[in-house]
Amino acid sequence: MQQISLPTQRVDCIDNIAPILTPYYQVMASSLNAIKSTIVPDGRTKLAYLLQQIDEIKTPAQLQAFAKSVVAINLNAIQEIPILEAVVNRIGAINGSDREMSGVENEEHSLTGAIAGLVEAEKAHDISPIPLLVAYRALLIRNLHVTACADSTLDRFEEARSFNTLNPELIGEDPKPVRALLPQELTPISLEGVAKDEIIKVDGGIDAQLRRIGQVFIANQKAMYQSNSKEEYLQPNSLDVQDVLRHESDLAKNDSLSSVARFENQVATLNLLVIALPPGASFKDAIDAEVAFLNLNPIEQQSPLSWLRTFQGLILISRPTTVEVMAKLRNRSKNGEYMIMLPSPNALFIRETLRRYQSDPIISAYLEYEDIFHPVFVSEDEVYQSPPL
Repeated sequence: MQQISLPTQRVDCIDNIAPILTPYYQVMASSLNAIKSTIVPDGRTKLAYLLQQIDEIKTPAQLQAFAKSVVAINLNAIQEIPILEAVVNRIGAINGSDREMSGVENEEHSLTGAIAGLVEAEKAHDISPIPLLVAYRALLIRNLHVTACADSTLDRFEEARSFNTLNPELIGEDPKPVRALLPQELTPISLEGVAKDEIIKVDGGIDAQLRRIGQVFIANQKAMYQSNSKEEYLQPNSLDVQDVLRHESDLAKNDSLSSVARFENQVATLNLLVIALPPGASFKDAIDAEVAFLNLNPIEQQSPLSWLRTFQGLILISRPTTVEVMAKLRNRSKNGEYMIMLPSPNALFIRETLRRYQSDPIISAYLEYEDIFHPVFVSEDEVYQSPPL
């Protein structure tokens, strides 16, 4: 079993997104199911391996992703019962900021949904879910009662309602064993800050080059999605592309920026090329540059949100499409909608390039997830409307 180091940096109200950890634990679950023995490759039992994973859970995001994934692992009762008990005991040690709770719970109630899965698993083994419900109730109060982010926070009335419907037979007024959660128990006593979005500006020295590359991108998009033309892609001037790549390289030497701001500026430039360029030598140069830049970049730990946002974009555009997806994209294009994050016509090259950098454990974990579950391309707006990955 490959040991993956999860992002360790916590997020607060000044951060605009929280990390998505579901793929890590889904890969863990599928890998364990693929091992027919009760022993994992490092010599431990599956039970010992999973108990260690539980001991390392520190954040709401880890709890949600682990709880959602562990119920999909093929375990017998002797293995599963101590795991369920360990999760209940661990919940008391989990604390999260308002932003972390909002990111993991969201409108889909993803954390509460994962807890519901554990409740059902306990019932299947004739384990009383009362300790789990009591522990989760305390977690919600502990993490939602203190502060709320001023720009966006969870609906406390909806959170209380969602908890109370987890198990109506056990949750309610006396004499039921688990007291119903009241919205006022979740009311924050203070407001914190708002997310800081850095504005990334492209140097005016390459405005003309980017404008010409963008014109080619728009022409190719119309040809692909508004007609049945089989003509070859239009190619931008390779000198324009090299100018932009040199600009990205020069940004790395800009000591006036913080490491995170420098990273954001560099990936903003590279992303423009990756999105806009058609298949060809210039596209390959851009992909090579971006993946090499992401590989084992210190920003993975310093600002995992920034790193993952860029990397997940590469994963998204390199997923296979379906007839239905292409039909939707054509309709949107014909209706005059300007689309940016589109399935890459050179998706295979993106994946081949990523596979050369599997010494990076996060790149490796995502590729394993993609190989196991084979998700197809969905548009960016659909990504934001559904549970993550």
